[in-house]
Amino acid sequence: MDIRIGIGIRIVAQAMSSFEIDPISRRRLPDYILSPPGLADWALRAACSGADAETFFAGGRGQEMEETVAEALAVCDRCPVLSECLAHAEETPERFGVWGGMTARDRGWDAYGRRSDSHRKKSRGGEADTWTAAA
Repeated sequence: MDIRIGIGIRIVAQAMSSFEIDPISRRRLPDYILSPPGLADWALRAACSGADAETFFAGGRGQEMEETVAEALAVCDRCPVLSECLAHAEETPERFGVWGGMTARDRGWDAYGRRSDSHRKKSRGGEADTWTAAA
């Protein structure tokens, strides 16, 4: 074999696989980074598709935040894929924002992105009948 051909094959092989290797750690990147899942079909049909993301990830406090959340929930009220969106939020899990017509607090997350105490009790079986989302 001609040495030039061998070097050429190695260069092509390196070029093809170089996007799979983290340049810092020199380790292969995980599949979920190399081939992220496409946007789910339900997300394309959602009422919020194309809407301003700030509406669903409200910042601020008090009245301003309440108005933004109310606006997001109004969009969710007319959404044809509400159950798919909520299922996504529970499976992923989405720790912030309005998903499936529920706020993060309604889904059991606190303001810091941690599971709230009431949700932990509910998931362990304690107080399951009396659990309500904190207002």
